[in-house]
Amino acid sequence: MTSQLLGRARYALILMLATVGTACSVVLPADDQVQFACRSDHDCASDRPHTDRPAPERSDAFVDAAVTDVRAVADTAATDRVSIGDAARPDQAPIDDAARPDQALIGDVARPDQAPIDDAAHPDQTPIADTARPDLAGPADASRDGGPWWDDRWSRRRRLALDNSGRAEALDDFPVLVKLMPGRIDYAATRSNGDDVRFVDADSSTQLASEIEQWASNGTSWVWVKVPRIDAASAGDFMWMYYGNPAASAPGPGSAVWSNRFEAVYHLGAILFDSTGSGFDGSGYNLVAATGAIGLARSFDGYDSWIDIGHDRGLLQSTGAATLSAWVSLQDTYTNQNVVSVSVHDPSGLSTMVSRACMAVSYYEMLVAGRSTDSEAVANYATSGAGVAAGTWYQFTVVFDFSNDSIAFFKNGQPVGSVGAPFAQLQTPATTATNSAIGAQDNGSADFTNGVVDEVRVVRAARSAAWISAEYQNQALDSLVSFGPEQVY
Repeated sequence: MTSQLLGRARYALILMLATVGTACSVVLPADDQVQFACRSDHDCASDRPHTDRPAPERSDAFVDAAVTDVRAVADTAATDRVSIGDAARPDQAPIDDAARPDQALIGDVARPDQAPIDDAAHPDQTPIADTARPDLAGPADASRDGGPWWDDRWSRRRRLALDNSGRAEALDDFPVLVKLMPGRIDYAATRSNGDDVRFVDADSSTQLASEIEQWASNGTSWVWVKVPRIDAASAGDFMWMYYGNPAASAPGPGSAVWSNRFEAVYHLGAILFDSTGSGFDGSGYNLVAATGAIGLARSFDGYDSWIDIGHDRGLLQSTGAATLSAWVSLQDTYTNQNVVSVSVHDPSGLSTMVSRACMAVSYYEMLVAGRSTDSEAVANYATSGAGVAAGTWYQFTVVFDFSNDSIAFFKNGQPVGSVGAPFAQLQTPATTATNSAIGAQDNGSADFTNGVVDEVRVVRAARSAAWISAEYQNQALDSLVSFGPEQVY
């Protein structure tokens, strides 16, 4: 292309020069710059022509135009100005030319720094739903720490780890006490009464039954949660605590927490109701509210303070075992003080003072009495042999195993003795208990407790040593549950 243009330029210039009679010739060296050389019959240093030839008609303008035309042609050839789409000059290529990725369209994968925001080559500009940014992911994003969000109406959650590593027995349908305080929950994000607090199993879909025993914004709150299973010898189980829904209503009755053979549960807080929903609510006499081992409790004066659980109640009917437990802090420990008593059935309907199951303190140790029939004249009495000091909180637990003729004592989650007890029958009769009480004999006539009582439970089953140990670890040591960091939706 270049050689053809130069050839034509030379030819045109020769014709023009011949026409005007010039004696100059055109020289085109290798650098393509147009130069002129004069022959001997023309003095390049003088404008005067030879006298032997007539001066030609002035044609400088014509020559100048010819030279300009030649230079234009030569420049075109020399600079090789190709069209925009000519692949020979990629620096002049169109913006979509793959040879110039620096000017490529924003969708060109050759320039990921200018790629569209959904381009996988540039995850820092990906949309917020991209799994590359789990901190901004939505509830269904499995890359979020701990899995998908249970319900996006709740703005916050924490992972609660459950530690059963020290026991070789799994805990099924276990009521876990969750102790809340600033640092474990953002009270400012909750409803004033805690109604928006929910607990969800590790599967992020199953809501767990819960009961708020006491709620104190910016203070200490106590919530019970029924966990379906905490595996044996494991610290890997967990549940979720959700909160931060100002429109949430109460989660439902807390009685579902106590479905695992609990017959009566008394938190002894503001009211003396039975949390199991069985209707064994109590009526108090001469009691004073006090600080307990878990939230509020009741103080008994040792003279006439007691709680009447009621007359002819169906407590501990037709059961092969029973477990009584309570938290107790006594002012003295040398007199007989009944903590909880369930009587046999008296056909006459009179007061009995004869116990089907009773847990007491007498002369610095635990004392129990039990019968498997309504007609046994003498109860199976036993003492623990474990010392009990005044002014100290203890968790007392007694297990009556009517089927296996034994009574076992536990203090603060640890076994402190057991005795053989020749019960007359393998289980209790299907009769009602004529009277039952907390803080006194079953009819409220004697053996009054002098001290503070909290968290009384009556269970129609023989709780295992592992279960009792876990209760103490959870309620006293506050080490069964550990709190993960807050996550915000």
